[in-house]
Amino acid sequence: TLKEDKFRFIVNSLKEGISNGVRHGNATAFWFELKKDENDLHFLLFDNGTGIKGSIQEGFGLTSMREKANSFSGKVAFSFEEGEGFELHITLPLDKEKEVDE
Repeated sequence: TLKEDKFRFIVNSLKEGISNGVRHGNATAFWFELKKDENDLHFLLFDNGTGIKGSIQEGFGLTSMREKANSFSGKVAFSFEEGEGFELHITLPLDKEKEVDE
């Protein structure tokens, strides 16, 4: 199951990733995948932007994303190469309790 706070985090991370891709990487296309396995939720956002040369400078948005993922016992990873776009990976543990219909 996915609690509301994690759902909101996923939505906000998607918005942040798209915004960064357009603003900083001049991306014109994105590919998004959200899937789960038995224990975790896996988020992947890839763009066709300019990528990053050297190391990444995490601003407020990416730093906040990493901190929020950590608060859920999750993790955030970035993959990039100059001229090859940018990938954002987030892994969050699934909540184990069952949803209750009211």
